[in-house]
Amino acid sequence: MAPEFRKAFVVVEIAPPEDHAAAILSEIELRFQEALALTAAVSPESFANFARHLDPGWIEEGLLSTETATLRRRRLPADRMIWAVIGMALMRDRSIAEVVRLLELALPGADGEGSVAPSAIVQARARLGPDPVAWLFHRTGSQWGTRSAEADQWRDLSLFAVDGTTLRAPDSPKNRKHFGSQKSGSVVQRPTPKCGL
Repeated sequence: MAPEFRKAFVVVEIAPPEDHAAAILSEIELRFQEALALTAAVSPESFANFARHLDPGWIEEGLLSTETATLRRRRLPADRMIWAVIGMALMRDRSIAEVVRLLELALPGADGEGSVAPSAIVQARARLGPDPVAWLFHRTGSQWGTRSAEADQWRDLSLFAVDGTTLRAPDSPKNRKHFGSQKSGSVVQRPTPKCGL
């Protein structure tokens, strides 16, 4: 084993549990789990909470900058279809027609009804195209990403992603106690403890 790796394992062996990588990443993992739980729990009621964080001016700016315009008054204009796409992303377990209905995105017709045929929704989505949604994605990413990078730092570094790996730690009673021992299919212990980073 190369000397620099031996040095790293010695650090692992003598490091107290509060300095272990898992302890450092536990807060990040918890935040990630909370974010996944929030996304999974999106409902029409909570969609309004999400929508208040999205500047409506960005949607208008995205439509103008990509030259996507609704020339005639439609029941599903382009700005409403962007909201439909966002709703589809957040309410993945619902059909597109149900998302449009639940978020009340269709403008009322002559009869005062706000319902539209599913085929009209598909046509409106096709008219919108990918460009305004891509523009909005980049705009929100630059705004929210910068704010998040400033807020979520680790040792004065901006944190954008977390990845992990597994290292074999030297076999010692202290390391087996701290990292445990993985089983290989049955009750057979692996020859060395593994350290997840």
